[in-house]
Amino acid sequence: MDHLGHLYSAYGHSAQGFDVFVATGLEAGEPRREATEQDMRSARLSVDELEDRLRAGTIKDGSTVAAWGLYRLAS
Repeated sequence: MDHLGHLYSAYGHSAQGFDVFVATGLEAGEPRREATEQDMRSARLSVDELEDRLRAGTIKDGSTVAAWGLYRLAS
């Protein structure tokens, strides 16, 4: 697992931050979601599909966009 960086969710408004990691060699398993996460959806996307969704604004959250930017810079 490689650490790509530390980002802030709302820099200047909050000190809450998060670390971005990339992990390789993982295998998918059955989800074990908590009761409040039962409506959560997950999907496996190719790089092209992910970037298409980012460009289209389908994926909008800043944390995902910033984390993907860190990953692309590290690649």
